[in-house]
Amino acid sequence: MDPRVSHARESAFTVEAEPGEVEAGEQLWMPVANALVRFVGVVQTVHRTPGPPREVGGVGAGPLPKVPNMTAIVGITDGNTVVIAGDSAGVGGGVTQPRLDAKVFTNGSYVIGYTSSFRMGQILRYAFKAPVPPEREEDLHAFMCTNFINGVREGLKDGGWASKNNDQEEGGSFLVGVRGRLFEIGHDYQVGELIDGYTAVGCGAEIALGALHATGNADLSLESRAIAALEAAAHFSTGVRAPFTIVRTAKDDG
Repeated sequence: MDPRVSHARESAFTVEAEPGEVEAGEQLWMPVANALVRFVGVVQTVHRTPGPPREVGGVGAGPLPKVPNMTAIVGITDGNTVVIAGDSAGVGGGVTQPRLDAKVFTNGSYVIGYTSSFRMGQILRYAFKAPVPPEREEDLHAFMCTNFINGVREGLKDGGWASKNNDQEEGGSFLVGVRGRLFEIGHDYQVGELIDGYTAVGCGAEIALGALHATGNADLSLESRAIAALEAAAHFSTGVRAPFTIVRTAKDDG
């Protein structure tokens, strides 16, 4: 198994990782628990209220084709390490079943976590030939918007998954970590980079974002915060299920 990949099977506060990566004391985040529960209680009410599809990446990002009905993928970075974690729910009709094929994985220098479609994720994982990122950090966003996205578009078209709506190509939603930076890819292939240093996608996104915000000042590792966010999403959203998988990459990887 790739050393950058770990699994949290039962508890939000237990992450299988290399010795020294997650200290036991970091698991004691109870000082923020009460505030978190109150916050996600409010978010749950909003999440259940019918409304227009959420826009990815803020104002002007373009609406999603539909509201996702499964998954919570969270990403977080400290400027050096990027952690992406995801749940295992597969949702069809009224049935939710955990799946063994993980929604987060590595591809070359990248860590990726997806929602939208298991087929899209399989193409990104096994068929997409991820381009080598540039050495200069100032060139990375432009590279992601062009070389990387053009490769994704071709890969999804070759795999028979991409679609067109009113002559506009549409893909899916996923997170990408590379060279210490975290990017959110929208259905319209726009590339977002969040000021907060964390984001989430999927039906559990709003709840997970609340958890990430609530643990912002806690003495926790990136992995512990990510798993806490997924636990909150799984507790309140019917489309999110354990076990959880974590991938990580550092700025000097690849």
